[in-house]
Amino acid sequence: MVRLIEGKLVKIRRLNN
Repeated sequence: MVRLIEGKLVKIRRLNN
């Protein structure tokens, strides 16, 4: 479950970048 949350954060960070 933690991996899914981290994956979402990474996607958001990539979009923000």
